Amino acid sequence: MEKSLEKRLIERSKQGDMTAFGELYRTYAPPLMARVIRPRVHEPADQEDVLVDTFRKALESLPGFRWMGHSFFSWLARIAKHRIIDQARAREVALRAEGRLEHEVVAQLAPHLARPDIQVLARANRALLGGRVDTILGAIHPRYATALRLRFLDGRSREACAAALDVSVATFDVVLLRSVRSFRAAWIERFGLEEGV
Repeated sequence: MEKSLEKRLIERSKQGDMTAFGELYRTYAPPLMARVIRPRVHEPADQEDVLVDTFRKALESLPGFRWMGHSFFSWLARIAKHRIIDQARAREVALRAEGRLEHEVVAQLAPHLARPDIQVLARANRALLGGRVDTILGAIHPRYATALRLRFLDGRSREACAAALDVSVATFDVVLLRSVRSFRAAWIERFGLEEGV
């Protein structure tokens, strides 16, 4: 794109002209996807998330954009790289949290499951725990409850959970992380730390 046209579009976009910003999007989205996002992000849905996030952040930050010897594309590329890092961190945190929750739930059930001589008591304890889990799932945000049910109770893969919620896997990871935090806080508030996960 010719620099003078690019500058005019940026100035108009700063004034809230979404038609001008749309022109910037149409010009820079394809090379941004091809040269910056796709080489670093494997899943197509995650690539789209990064692209959308990049332009959303660019629109928010546009009033502060200044010509400092770098092209507008370079500025967008820096934003995209930060979005990619954020996405990877969110996935890593979500996976760690998911692993901790699974470990804690298994640790809580293990003493009961390991004593076949008192299977009736074990079933009663599992029923009590299950009732408490249902209570907490009913108390937290429905989207969070659904994410937890799909992943932990139904045992679906992250990909299957994301499809069920109609989001990308990266977005599901973030939702799951928030779900785990919400579940834990609600559990502690209701049943106390010593009995919670």
